[in-house]
Amino acid sequence: MPGTFVPAATATPRLVAELVAERERIDRRIAELTGTREVLDEVIDAASKDPA
Repeated sequence: MPGTFVPAATATPRLVAELVAERERIDRRIAELTGTREVLDEVIDAASKDPA
């Protein structure tokens, strides 16, 4: 994996809070993208059906 990061054994409380906030932001974005993909799948499915 490019840019592999080896975490330090210790971190300040501020850094931990920032990391937790970033993880939560990423989780929200993943959920948004998953929902968007589901809608896209539905659109593709509907567009692929025989109109007759």
